[in-house]
Amino acid sequence: MLRRQTHRKDKSIKALTNPKTHIQKKYFSLMLVPSFTGGKTRSVRIPYNALYAALGLVLFVAVFVPALSFYAQHNRQNAQQYAENLEQSQEAFEAERFRLIEEIGERDARIHEGEEVLQSTVDEIKQFHLEELEAVTAYIEALEEQVGEQTESIQAIMDMLASNRHIPAVGRAVDDLQQSHMALMSQLEVIAVPETYRIASVSLVAVPSAQGATDEAAQALFNRINHLEAHLDVNAEMYALLSSQVPQLATHIRNHPTLRPISGGRLTSGFGYRRNAMGGRGSEFHYGIDISAPTGTPILAAGGGRVVSEGWQNGYGNTVVIDHGNGIRTMYAHNSVNLVTVGQQVARGETIARVGSTGRSTGPHLHFEVIVNGTPVDPAPFVLR
Repeated sequence: MLRRQTHRKDKSIKALTNPKTHIQKKYFSLMLVPSFTGGKTRSVRIPYNALYAALGLVLFVAVFVPALSFYAQHNRQNAQQYAENLEQSQEAFEAERFRLIEEIGERDARIHEGEEVLQSTVDEIKQFHLEELEAVTAYIEALEEQVGEQTESIQAIMDMLASNRHIPAVGRAVDDLQQSHMALMSQLEVIAVPETYRIASVSLVAVPSAQGATDEAAQALFNRINHLEAHLDVNAEMYALLSSQVPQLATHIRNHPTLRPISGGRLTSGFGYRRNAMGGRGSEFHYGIDISAPTGTPILAAGGGRVVSEGWQNGYGNTVVIDHGNGIRTMYAHNSVNLVTVGQQVARGETIARVGSTGRSTGPHLHFEVIVNGTPVDPAPFVLR
């Protein structure tokens, strides 16, 4: 019995160890030995495929589960870190957003303040230029008024001189002064002056859309100022010419004998040949004019000058001779009384004697002569008033 069992056992072992057997190739035998006495030993055959699969599964579980747990733990840590980072990022984002809002608000406030400052500056500049424009306009008006007054004054002087052109020295001077004045005025023609130069509605502030108009308006104002100032210079030069000549010409005008020596009276005898006034035969040359007037009528100086002779002169009776300068003298004869002395300065229209009939005379009258460079001339061109 024992030998039979041993023989089976040996067969089984051979079968398991024999590589040529089919059983060895397909199964893995696992002997289960009981832990108590009397129990049966059992063997379990496990196919190699199942064994390998079980071992692979065990190995997979043994490796994958810890790895999966580690990966899950790692992911949980990452997720927690991401959550913390996200929370920090949100807090940072909110803080940055609030900072940006505040910065934008401050920037807007600064921009608004800057715009107000800029507008205030522009308004100040405009006001400044408007004031400058008003000042320039006032200056131009003052220049125009000054030029007008000077021009009127110069014209009045020239008219006064022209009214005395009959005085040789004055006539020559008037011609020279008029030519000089025309030459000076011709200098103003080179300065361009637009017809419209006052710009009341345009400020001198540079506005891009109206820059050209602004520059043109400013240039017009400057041109007008240049023209008026040049006109003032011309007037100043003309005044200088007049100042240098008018005093001397005024002396000629003041002294030149142009006043009728008797107010009223009648011309009874002219200059030139006439019949003998005393009733004799033939004719005689009369070197002056006779003006009849009652005895005592005032005799006036025909012009200003210095008395060079006073007293009795043969047939002329009481006479007065006045030197008016420029070789011109006047004589007043047949006076009843002389009222001046030699060397006395007299003015035009001043009473120098009174009408009488002294000397060779047929009745009370004034004999008036004009003597130029020692030669008696016709008094008619001199006696204008």
